[in-house]
Amino acid sequence: GSFPVGVLAQGKRDVVDNDAELMVIIPHDSSVEAVLAGISRGLEQRGWPPCIYTHARKGMCFSLRHVVPCKMELYFVFADFAEQVLFAHRVCPQVGPCEYHPIFP
Repeated sequence: GSFPVGVLAQGKRDVVDNDAELMVIIPHDSSVEAVLAGISRGLEQRGWPPCIYTHARKGMCFSLRHVVPCKMELYFVFADFAEQVLFAHRVCPQVGPCEYHPIFP
């Protein structure tokens, strides 16, 4: 494809690998595994091999079909759309507001 994988700011290129690091925002009641499986199925229909689930909030998809092999790293975060908050984890007591743990320290 023509996605600018490996391209950095100011015309520089990523010489380590051709990868795209993407943040995938999913509703708080969604399953990372289920969303990654859906993404994987969509890519597989386009000739990609299945994506792999590497971490509690990370998936990786590789394609060797392109002229330049490509890796996509998918980082999943949850969204509470009502509160307009992105988070990695939250605790919601029966009484009182939820406590959100940040995505990044």
